Amino acid sequence: WDKAEVPAAYRALVYEHLIERLRKTKGVGSVYRATEYPRQGKCPQSTIHIAIETFKEGSSVKRAFLGPAGMFIGTTQMTFNVTYADASEKINASEQIKATMRGESECTNVADRVAKNMAKRYTSLLRDAARGSSAGTT
Repeated sequence: WDKAEVPAAYRALVYEHLIERLRKTKGVGSVYRATEYPRQGKCPQSTIHIAIETFKEGSSVKRAFLGPAGMFIGTTQMTFNVTYADASEKINASEQIKATMRGESECTNVADRVAKNMAKRYTSLLRDAARGSSAGTT
């Protein structure tokens, strides 16, 4: 999270939505925060690293003042660099996700959309890795 200065509220919103999305995703086992450790001393099987590359805070004053044009000019913009990896090195992928927030009420929706995209990509990578390992053993 240290590549751009981002208010803690935005970081927490995205982080918590991602944890929640992954925990609800079929095919994903246990999900731990970076500060949590699995029971019985097991190492995590996979990791997702998120870095906020850019952050540009919007302005509700501009949005209100500019009317309909303000919906595009006064937006909060964020760019995430996401890296997916696993211990077996079958998963090693990166992507960049861009998100735009237009108001306080939309922050939650955008965070959830970003988390949904990350969870979807991660499950796709898990599925591809499982197919690759089963193809190599038959």
